[in-house]
Amino acid sequence: MIFEQAFFALPEFLVGTGFARYETEGTLVMAYAMAVLQELNGRNVATPVALISGEKPFPTATSRSADLYLDYEAVGTHNQSLASFGLHKTSWLEAKFFRKRDGKPTSDTTSATYDIIRDLLRLVCFPPHDVGKPVNCGRYLLHAYEGGHEAHLAMQRNVKGGGGRADRGWLKGLHGPGKAELDFGDLAAEPGEFDKQVGPKLRDLKIKASVTTFAIGSATTPYNLYLSRIDGFSIERGPSRIVATENDSTENPAGFCAAFAKDVDGELAK
Repeated sequence: MIFEQAFFALPEFLVGTGFARYETEGTLVMAYAMAVLQELNGRNVATPVALISGEKPFPTATSRSADLYLDYEAVGTHNQSLASFGLHKTSWLEAKFFRKRDGKPTSDTTSATYDIIRDLLRLVCFPPHDVGKPVNCGRYLLHAYEGGHEAHLAMQRNVKGGGGRADRGWLKGLHGPGKAELDFGDLAAEPGEFDKQVGPKLRDLKIKASVTTFAIGSATTPYNLYLSRIDGFSIERGPSRIVATENDSTENPAGFCAAFAKDVDGELAK
């Protein structure tokens, strides 16, 4: 709820009169952190800045960190009823800011798409999770675009063998306001750039995610803003599987969740 409410204050920090202009991923995160701080101040939280961390190391990964972290437990108002609305004691956020130069995207669309996949994998795998319990922390992707997201992302990919084009349907779901079930499809069919941007050993993954996306669009400014919260996920690798929802979580075989996070840490690019 804090991250969601802060999201709707983000346009003021981005384009409000008297505010600095934010044009890089790092300054986008800074603007969003200011919005989060504003929400905490509105709740009269003592020393609210102590609850926010930038570049917070993931406890289950080596030398990897989240762009923003919130420790809400110290506020003292958390309970299971609030958790059912998506509020958790801790929240982890990754951010992506896609921009243009001379009217053209600054990143190749396929590479930008794999940036999104990579961040979603980080959010699924690296925050701490107790098997047997519901999803127990907030996982958020803040993604902002100069212009429409379709200009920055590869909404389709080539079908191997010259079979035309195939939709990446999960991208449409990720950018649709409200709840969506994302299926990342057959990663083995992704083009060769996947190996460099995501990791060749991750092609065998079967990934699904339940997300709730909040969106702010504008007809007169260059920005289109999205905040996607991961409410649940499932990952399969061969016969092994992890399923985590808002009500429960399971793994098969025992110990696979921790071992998988360790494997992804070693296999994931960047």
